[in-house]
Amino acid sequence: MVSLSPILRDWEGIFVFTGMDQVAGGGWDHVLAAMQIPDLNIEDFLRTALDEGTFLLLYGYIVQKLPLCQQLMDEQILIGYLLNWITNAKPM
Repeated sequence: MVSLSPILRDWEGIFVFTGMDQVAGGGWDHVLAAMQIPDLNIEDFLRTALDEGTFLLLYGYIVQKLPLCQQLMDEQILIGYLLNWITNAKPM
């Protein structure tokens, strides 16, 4: 199983080292642009992110996919992911 913690640390590094923590609105667009999903299928990636409690990765996935929704069904799929994550999330 691939650990997603290094990806999360990379995101935090991009956010801080580029000064995005000082930008109005948070500057998350730069972090999301740098988001790279490891060599896993998307279901494995999302399941691993949920299992490891890396909720920032899950948030990034939703924020990245939401603008790509072209139909109501696309948005309903994302809402289904969110409901599943909320139901199965385990506090760390």
